Amino acid sequence: MRLPAIIVFGSSLLLLSACGSGPGALPPERPDAVISGVAFDGPVMHGQVSVYGFGSGGAGSLLGSATTDNEGRYAMTVRAPDQPVLVTVTGGTYVDEVSGQTIPFPQGAALTAVANYQSGTPLTVAITAYTQLAAGLAQYYIADQGMTAAAAVDQANQMVSQLVGVDIIATLPVDITDPANAAPALTPGLRYAFAVAAISSWTDYAATVDQVSPGQAPFNALSFAQLMYDDIAADGMLDGYSADASGNPVPVTLGTFALNEDVYRHGLAVQMIRVAQSAINRTSVTASELAAAAEAYNDSTSPVFGGRPVIPFAGGGPGISLQAPTGWVGGPQALTPTLALTLDDAFGFAAPPEILLDGAPLAVTDPAPPPVLGGDYVFTADLNAAAIPDGRHVLSVSATDYIGAVATADFPLNVDHSPPQFCVNSYWAGSSGFYPLPQGSADWSGNYRDDLSGVVSMTVNGYHPVLTPPSGTAGSWVIPDSSSLVLPDFDITVTDAAGNVDHFTYTQGNSSFAGPACLTGWY
Repeated sequence: MRLPAIIVFGSSLLLLSACGSGPGALPPERPDAVISGVAFDGPVMHGQVSVYGFGSGGAGSLLGSATTDNEGRYAMTVRAPDQPVLVTVTGGTYVDEVSGQTIPFPQGAALTAVANYQSGTPLTVAITAYTQLAAGLAQYYIADQGMTAAAAVDQANQMVSQLVGVDIIATLPVDITDPANAAPALTPGLRYAFAVAAISSWTDYAATVDQVSPGQAPFNALSFAQLMYDDIAADGMLDGYSADASGNPVPVTLGTFALNEDVYRHGLAVQMIRVAQSAINRTSVTASELAAAAEAYNDSTSPVFGGRPVIPFAGGGPGISLQAPTGWVGGPQALTPTLALTLDDAFGFAAPPEILLDGAPLAVTDPAPPPVLGGDYVFTADLNAAAIPDGRHVLSVSATDYIGAVATADFPLNVDHSPPQFCVNSYWAGSSGFYPLPQGSADWSGNYRDDLSGVVSMTVNGYHPVLTPPSGTAGSWVIPDSSSLVLPDFDITVTDAAGNVDHFTYTQGNSSFAGPACLTGWY
């Protein structure tokens, strides 16, 4: 990553013009002041922080320098008049929060910030990807809008601060991977840190999609910060276009990804939640506690996004659909069916859904745990249908995602353990008993019934009789031209929609079958 164009290193000290009340009088001595802060992309360790004058919209005289410690903190004493200043960090290393990779600053790479310094007044300056974004916006205001450096610095910092939700210059982000930074509530420093870590998370996601090593350039937050700077410095908008040396627009890309308003806004907002729910978050802040801050970032209508429509933050909230069972259950092959629900959400679920059957908690065994991050969660569990009485029931599902959004849905769950029944109308009498077989051209016929799920199929000696209606809770059956059936024995199977089966075999020695027109009884 190259150094932003506004930085020109120099070694001369600030020269103060002579002033006084008489010949040979010395100018009044400027009071000392401390400029301090943190260089943060994850803490930038052992980096060189330099402060330059920025009155002309570029790097002027060097006012002071310092080296960051292991937490990215720096401090230096300067003596200078009121003026805009440019603060840079070069060299050193930082640990990419999501990938865990140690990233050295390449030669010429820098993170920058711009601020307005008042002589003798201490100044706190954070140096992050977002202050670099503001530096790029200030550069646009100066070069293209003709603003003074001081006005450009104030407006750019205010613009980006409104987007992030904190004062990006005066607020110091903290390391969210360090449990020592846990707090009882979302502090400005933590909110800032999650916004910074979201960049690391997004670049890690992009590296995974592109099947390259995460954390290494250009798939890291340092490279992303430079791309944001180039983008906004070209036209004052995060619209996915920088400019070449002739001022012509050039698409801004990271691997196969085209960077645009949706990535800078919605993509980073979603990644804030992904970071909060991941193992790298060692603070006490949960994803639901961060949700309002992330949604505010997502819903920003800042001019830097050029009026592009906002993508809904939660995508409409959790979605629940029932995959199985979708019909009747209770047959011998489905006494313990799999209950399968698909829960879809951008942020994922911290726990399995709550399930009620007719308003009472439903006991399930061996549920599949939710995935670590968001997306589809196929909840599966064993459903003991044998313990559910016959009849039509309502399965109610409630799921809460990581940001506290709740979805509910009701689905039918119909249980039938009882087998269907049939009877035979046609018969003929012989010396050894009654036979349900045709004489002459008579067709073999009868009736069927099933009070719950309904009959769906029937076979008679391997033949499929015509059912009227074709399926249902009650009807008739007939085998046209039954003369081809083998006499005198027969075998009948009737199956209902739940998989229950009635199977009856008649032989000459079975005297329990006798009588016309279903007076033989239902089997």
